Amino acid sequence: MQAQSFPMFTPAELTDLQRSLRDILPDPDKGVFSVLDALKKALPEQTEKYNAVFQLETRLNAVNKDRIRGLLSQDDLDRAYNRITADVLDLIDGLRLEDFDAKTAESSVEDKAGSILYRIPRTMEVEEEHKCVVRLAFDIDTVVRNIELTKDTVVKEVRVSEVMEVELIDPNGTPCFAIRKLNSVEQFLEKNDYTEWIFFVKPLIVGTLPLMLKVSVKELINDKERIKEIVMEEVINVIAETAPDDENATFQSSGYSFSYSNAPVPNTGSRDSKRKYVLPLVLAMVVVTGILASVGMMLGLIPTPIWLGGKQAGDEDRVFWGKTLQTHTRSSFETYLLAYPDGLFTEEARFKIDSLKNLDNLPKEAEGIEPESIFPAKDSLEIQEETLPIAPVKLPKKVQPKKQITTKPIPTNPKPNPVPLTQNPPAITPDSQPDKPGKKRKSGFEMVPVPGGSLTIDKNDCPGGARVKIQPFKIGKYEITQNDWWNVMGRDPSFHSKCAECPVERVSWIEVQEFIQKAAQKYGKRYRLPYEAEWEWAALGGPQSKGYKYAGGNDPNAVAWFNIIQEKTHEVGTKRANELGIFDLSGNVWEWCLAPYPPYLNCPPPHSDKKALRGGSWADNRGDIKITSRRREKAKNTDRRSGLRLVEE
Repeated sequence: MQAQSFPMFTPAELTDLQRSLRDILPDPDKGVFSVLDALKKALPEQTEKYNAVFQLETRLNAVNKDRIRGLLSQDDLDRAYNRITADVLDLIDGLRLEDFDAKTAESSVEDKAGSILYRIPRTMEVEEEHKCVVRLAFDIDTVVRNIELTKDTVVKEVRVSEVMEVELIDPNGTPCFAIRKLNSVEQFLEKNDYTEWIFFVKPLIVGTLPLMLKVSVKELINDKERIKEIVMEEVINVIAETAPDDENATFQSSGYSFSYSNAPVPNTGSRDSKRKYVLPLVLAMVVVTGILASVGMMLGLIPTPIWLGGKQAGDEDRVFWGKTLQTHTRSSFETYLLAYPDGLFTEEARFKIDSLKNLDNLPKEAEGIEPESIFPAKDSLEIQEETLPIAPVKLPKKVQPKKQITTKPIPTNPKPNPVPLTQNPPAITPDSQPDKPGKKRKSGFEMVPVPGGSLTIDKNDCPGGARVKIQPFKIGKYEITQNDWWNVMGRDPSFHSKCAECPVERVSWIEVQEFIQKAAQKYGKRYRLPYEAEWEWAALGGPQSKGYKYAGGNDPNAVAWFNIIQEKTHEVGTKRANELGIFDLSGNVWEWCLAPYPPYLNCPPPHSDKKALRGGSWADNRGDIKITSRRREKAKNTDRRSGLRLVEE
């Protein structure tokens, strides 16, 4: 067949194309599909980049189908969209002039359509092996031959060739599946027959986890082997082991005994005479049980089921909490704790009481933030153009700031009387190079000023869209280190401990609030976690932003610690800083933010017991350490990937 003619681009035209594609990507009316369609029209077929576009389109269609069939939750769908969008951005950034050269297209090879069948259980038991089957054939009749089509079986049309590769891959940052294969990865296809790959997958942890199926088409194009990869993502619900059968259960007779003859012999006894009494007795028991249950529900002794109009557990608690939030005073939160000492929101109520108590105890000159500013009501955020509540705070005239940090290392055996703190040396002018050995001990209490500006929120992230004005603020040059935490709390909770200048981790959002309160008392300053808008503005480099993918550059190895380096945290400030001289905003540890999740930045928040984290960690891949990467966790949860960075008011 004759090769199609494609226009060649000049470098300037290629730059304009890349810019326009990036502009289309966040558009809710166009988005990823429009970008992929435009790339398919611009790129010659049979080229590596065209195959990559086809692969991304296949993944996107598969995700949408799984959502329609109810196999994916909204959170799973959002995560899949984020991964695909990140891969599309990488593809756009990687476009080169030679990708549009029609000479690289293969004109002698015709498209070969085929079918893939894969059966991967959507639900698996932890620590148990589960059989997964993948088949490829040139037609659908062949691929479904001699196999039971269960609810976990998927059949799709794909491009095939005579030589194919199939792999099951664990895409998670830390191993979540042990995968054992019985066949060679590479096999050939024959007409009128299917080729089969068998894998045994053993989940290692409980949770909702992604599992990737990669199918590679191998062909010779212009005497050079070319590989086209198709990746499909399945979301596996890994559960704990099911309860074993009751070993003490007694065997019940079926009413027949068996002899070595050709016919069953009835049990001796009056089985037929007893049968006529069984049904009336059962009916009588049902009627009596129903009457007793009705009386119990009327007297309030038995809770009324939800399907009969009864209240769900926690309904009254939620209603009371909603009214408490509307009032938002210290006394209202104390009343909630009296009414529901073991309620759903006791931890949050105690935290809000402590926060309001601290505000009440501040001197008049230091009052700069009202309680509503720290915990904004929903109505105060439903504005098209919103200013984050970042008000300057003046210290009392007669109160001198206390010393900020100590230069002593974390002691192996803590003593009851710590060495007195020493005066901080003058702040170092921020630069973009890694800190050199011999400098003063690095501390998360060293602040970098961030100029104000504005950040546009996309409609996908905030209903109606919004433009957020950000006032100037100061944010930590480094993540809070283990030494910083020790000096304030007298302990080090980190899993990767005994590293004074490594970021502290394994701290919950609630524990961070206690740390902030004690740090404020110790150093005479006001601290808090950053809002997501502030964090992202600082990570982008503020008004000095160069539009990097990661905080400080487009090469993650230069600016971040992530999972291809070593599986542990590293000393802060040892990678390149971003445009403002701030280190480790990408990688090392996830950083807690002040606002709840899922609202993005300061969009109107629904009730949520989860908090946002930003920036990725040492355990994540490069796709999860971008400036736009987000994660959510309950405020009480801890893990070895999560730490913090402070804002000083």
